[in-house]
Amino acid sequence: MKTRVETYARGLDQGTTNSVRSASAAKVKARLESLPLIFDSPEDARSHAAAVKSYVLDNLKELLLQFEANCVKNGIQVHWAKDAESANRQIIEICNSARDLDKGSPSPAGSESIPFGGGYRGKPDRWIVRPGAHYPEDGEGAGSGKVGLAKNLEYQKTPHPSRAEGGCPIHSEGVQGGNPSDGSCGPGAPYPEEGEGAGGRGSSPTEKRKSKIENSQNSSPLPEGEVGEARTGRGSGHTLSEDARFLPIENRKSKIENSQEPTSPPSPLSSDTFRRRGGIVVKAKSMASEEIHLNKHLEEAGYEVVETDLGEFVVQIDQDTPSHIVTPIIHKNLKQVSQSFKRENLGPYTEVAEELTMQARVYLREKFKNADIGISGVNFGIASSGRLVLLENEGNNRLSTTAPKTHIAIMGIEKIVPSEADLATFIPLLAASATGQKITTYVHFIAGPTGTEGPEEVHLILLDNGRSNILKGQYKDILRCIRCGACLNVCPVYRQASGHGYGHVYSGPLGAVLAPALEGVEHMGDLAKASSLCGACEEVCPVKIPIPHMLLMLRDEDFKKGVARDGIPWSTYDFGAKRSFLWKAGLSMLPMAEAFPSKLKSEWKEFRDLPERKGRSFRGWWRGRS
Repeated sequence: MKTRVETYARGLDQGTTNSVRSASAAKVKARLESLPLIFDSPEDARSHAAAVKSYVLDNLKELLLQFEANCVKNGIQVHWAKDAESANRQIIEICNSARDLDKGSPSPAGSESIPFGGGYRGKPDRWIVRPGAHYPEDGEGAGSGKVGLAKNLEYQKTPHPSRAEGGCPIHSEGVQGGNPSDGSCGPGAPYPEEGEGAGGRGSSPTEKRKSKIENSQNSSPLPEGEVGEARTGRGSGHTLSEDARFLPIENRKSKIENSQEPTSPPSPLSSDTFRRRGGIVVKAKSMASEEIHLNKHLEEAGYEVVETDLGEFVVQIDQDTPSHIVTPIIHKNLKQVSQSFKRENLGPYTEVAEELTMQARVYLREKFKNADIGISGVNFGIASSGRLVLLENEGNNRLSTTAPKTHIAIMGIEKIVPSEADLATFIPLLAASATGQKITTYVHFIAGPTGTEGPEEVHLILLDNGRSNILKGQYKDILRCIRCGACLNVCPVYRQASGHGYGHVYSGPLGAVLAPALEGVEHMGDLAKASSLCGACEEVCPVKIPIPHMLLMLRDEDFKKGVARDGIPWSTYDFGAKRSFLWKAGLSMLPMAEAFPSKLKSEWKEFRDLPERKGRSFRGWWRGRS
């Protein structure tokens, strides 16, 4: 069966292939040199990291609840997104809210001004996220009264691999004793404070934004006294240890029914209200945002989106897509980048990398100064402290998360680690596996707005988008991935085809498993065939994901579902191999096969050489050995 990767590789120019090969080889060498300098035993570090990530996946529901509670205490507003559509809609609503508050503009026609969390302005059928609540089903509007969280998240609880019995409760049979307020742990420590709801302590906006919210309360449908409760979540009698729920902002169903809004929220992409808005959104590198195709949706909503990672910036101005999860322009050379900068009038033509970087810096600095919204990804979310950890080398993450007044972080639900102590292993392991560094140039710990500097609001989008389904199946271990790209660098198939050949945001051995796991084997199952099964990916994986084994499972699933079919069925081989006279006849005719043209043979030989036999055949030797 010819895969999309093989088809793409056939048409790929040699220059691109050379760029990918040389860059990948350099990363592999750097990794091999750096790991022994960082860890006394790199193998022990990998084993520990794998054990921690396995623990996380087995206890994800509890860790997510603890993480959310601590985020809220830090002032981070948490939003759950079941899928890409939900994530994009919520991000656009947050952007619109921030623009409204900065401008002091009235609410869009046909909607009411309603405080949401720490000053969120939304429509009457929007939802406040309470930990433990499920995602609204299609057709569920505010007032439906449905309850229950991430209902698919049911996992076996296992003890944390590095914790002794009787230690921190978050690392044992239940998280109710964890104390998220100061990052400490101890048996019996309170989980939330009594009476605190999802808004949590410290989630109110800064004084400037408070005054704007207070000025808008006259138009709020909430009775006097309930506005503050809706903003902070207090006074609801709801604690985080209870069965939490999505609670609609507008809990009087009659008002929703009398409004002109449909029960199901309309798509912002088709709304003139969203289209006529504008503003600059600066984006740090985020594979989660690529996964949900966020840029496209923001642009259609009227925003100017600017990628600030240098590689992603080049991809954007070339209207290209990333070819590597760490190095987006691994498929380009210096001359191509120089030509792109010249075409965009970023400066005089130069092939000096430092000068190109300065040209991009001058252009991006103005965008940072004028941006209303900053968007980033998250490398690790710390369950015990509620802090977001971001690793980078360029400094654009710092500007994207601190210069704008509103910061939106997008994080896959599997990016949790139990405690900050675990970062002592994960940060150097990620840096070494990705780029051969002992540590990245910048490591950011984000714990919400400070009230004095940085963003006035921090929003966290917890993205599911199929992950909870993967967690229930046989490909669960792929979610241990920390996105280092080491498996891509070492893969011979990736080096030949580049990331674009996979036709998905995630490429290489990672994408060959994750893409069909997310999208289904019916759509992406052929990627499992794009592998030699050499096992190099598993050997370099910092969390020891058994990728070759999962590729075999995917191939088996492909076959059972009738998705994949080989050019010559294996049943033909099976039939001949079980009948000695046919097998002998085939062997005797094999030397003549070279003289007969065959499409199957020519395709196989395009990237391979037939071995030349030296000496007698085995059967001839066996017959004459006496």
